[in-house]
Amino acid sequence: NNQIKDGDPRESGTINYWRWKDQYLVRYLTFPPGEDYEAQDEASRDPAILLVHGFAASAEQWERLVYSLREQRKESNGGKDTTPPIYAVDLLGFGHSEKPGLSYTQYLWESQLVDFVVE
Repeated sequence: NNQIKDGDPRESGTINYWRWKDQYLVRYLTFPPGEDYEAQDEASRDPAILLVHGFAASAEQWERLVYSLREQRKESNGGKDTTPPIYAVDLLGFGHSEKPGLSYTQYLWESQLVDFVVE
């Protein structure tokens, strides 16, 4: 799902939603593994990648990076796309995630990310 936006090539992710703690709606993007990822020996596959934006941003900021990562993988693997699955999450209070009246601290976001990865 590649496109050119503002002159830069990028890969659009698929929009998904997750209900954190059965309460807060969190949006995240998924970028599928490369077409050659599953063909690799399971022990040699790279783990999934989780991308987390900074303040006042959203998961879309990673679209150019994902495109670049995939292209670099192909170049370094003889044209094979072995890119692992990639997830880009909007932190609670940012992007398109819910913005509840909570105290936004590193501990809140750490908990959110740990739970996201575990689920």
